[in-house]
Amino acid sequence: MAQWFTGDVIANGCKIHYHRTGGDKPALVLSHSSSDNGMYWARVARALEQDYDVIMYDQRGHGLSDAPESGYDFENQAVDLVGLIATLDLKHPRAIGHSGGAAIVAAVAANYPDLLTCVILEDPPFGSGWGAWTTVTEGLRQWALGLGSKTREELIANRRESSPDWSEEDVALWAEGKRQMSSNAVQIFEQPRPPWRDWMHRITCPILLITSDLEQGALNTPEDVQEMAGLWRDGKAVRINGTGHMIHNDRFEPYVEAVKTFLAEVEGREKR
Repeated sequence: MAQWFTGDVIANGCKIHYHRTGGDKPALVLSHSSSDNGMYWARVARALEQDYDVIMYDQRGHGLSDAPESGYDFENQAVDLVGLIATLDLKHPRAIGHSGGAAIVAAVAANYPDLLTCVILEDPPFGSGWGAWTTVTEGLRQWALGLGSKTREELIANRRESSPDWSEEDVALWAEGKRQMSSNAVQIFEQPRPPWRDWMHRITCPILLITSDLEQGALNTPEDVQEMAGLWRDGKAVRINGTGHMIHNDRFEPYVEAVKTFLAEVEGREKR
C-alpha cells in the first residue's frame, strides 16, 4: 500500500477524504457500507489495482471525512459522490457499493445516467431479508449509537468471534471504521426505504447484483432479486453461496472473480 496516496476534496459542501491507488487506468470508485470507511476495501483494491485506478472514499460522517449535522440520506450522499467524481476529474468511472454504499451508487447511476460506466451492487439495502424496514433501521440505529462505548479491542474480539475466518487485516479495518463513525451518521438509519424500484428502472448502465444466502443474513431474498431483474434494463445477478451480508469479506476469492468477470465484459463492450 506504500504507493497509494490520500487526499481530500470538497464535495457538496463537505470535506471528503479518500485513498487512491493511482495510475493511468480506468477509474473505479468503491463506496463502503454504513459504519465503515474507505480502507475497509483495502483487500479488494489490491486485487483490482493492476487494472484500475481505485478510489476508496470515506462517506460523510465516516473515516476522516467531515461529519456535518445533516445530509445523510442516500440521495444527498449520492451528490457527495458526484462531487468527488467531478473534483477528481474521473472519466466515466466504474463503481462498486456494498450495503448502504450500494444504495448511494445506485442513486448516482439513476440520477446521473451519463456519469458511470457500470455499477456493482453488493447486497444492497433493497430487499426484505432482514424484515420490515422501520424495525431493521431502528435496530441498526441503536446498534450504531452504542459503537462509541466500545473499545477497539472489544470490537476486534467481537468480530473475531462472529467471523473466525476473516483475515486479521479485515478485522482490524472493520473495527477502525466503527470507531471512526460519527454519531451524526446514525441519521442514515432514520430515512425511509430507498426508492430502489424507481432507481432500477432508470439506471441505463450495466448492473451486477451480487447476492448471497438468505439463511446467513443476506438482505435480498430470491424474490427481491427476481423483482430487480424485472426492472433493470441491462443487469445480471450472481449469487455467492456460503455467506450472508459481508460477501467480500467472507468469500473473497469468488467475489473478486465475479467482479473481474463482469468488469471485463463491460470493458469488452466499451472497445467495440
